[in-house]
Amino acid sequence: MAATICRSFAKKGHVGVLVSQVRFKFKTQRPRQQPVEQRVFKEITEPLYPDRQESPRSSCNDKHLQSLREVQQSQDQAGNIQARYEAFLLKQLRNLLETSGTILLCHQMPCTALRLNEIKVDLKLAGLKLSRVSNTQMRQLIKGTKLENLGNLLYSHTLMITSPKVVILEPMNILKKATELPLLGGFVGDRLVTKDMMIEYCNMPSLDQLLAELVASLNQVGGAKTLRLLSHHQEQLATNLQQYQSERSKSSS
Repeated sequence: MAATICRSFAKKGHVGVLVSQVRFKFKTQRPRQQPVEQRVFKEITEPLYPDRQESPRSSCNDKHLQSLREVQQSQDQAGNIQARYEAFLLKQLRNLLETSGTILLCHQMPCTALRLNEIKVDLKLAGLKLSRVSNTQMRQLIKGTKLENLGNLLYSHTLMITSPKVVILEPMNILKKATELPLLGGFVGDRLVTKDMMIEYCNMPSLDQLLAELVASLNQVGGAKTLRLLSHHQEQLATNLQQYQSERSKSSS
């Protein structure tokens, strides 16, 4: 082939081209076999790959769908846990509202956790309980009940003070010192109260003072005379009974 090309170029007058033809044999030699131990070890340790029946595209799609299903299952499980936790909180809050005779709502002003814990301890020593409530859960529970009007006070950060008894002086004395918790209102006994009503009640005199004033008023309008008349009637009744008893004993004898 090379000689033919050279002759054609020579006839046409082209520049002579030096073409060399190399003929040799390739060195074909089989590699030396490895020892039996190495061949056995290589066969044992060689990984086994499963035969792919489906295309790589469908395999990637299946993995993507599987990952989506796993994410959906984890979200459903987290949602179930969250729903059970919210149901537990609603049950606790419902029990607290049903067993409380005094319910006071306060707004939490900015304060440290240490100061809030001090107020909580003071309330606990007075037989009261301070708890943080969710406005959404609170509105859900008081809807259609006698506490429904408290929903107008449920805004921003709300704290609730509760007691199984009907108490007013104890929480008001503590809240006077705790300026971080301004009182919004509440429900005492079977009556909806505001902050002004609570302050007015605290400014009222004690029961002993009211009794003393009542006794003084009765004395001024003739209470002493009424007392003397009552005593006279009692003495006269006793005298009449003694006389009747003596006459009956004489007649029987």
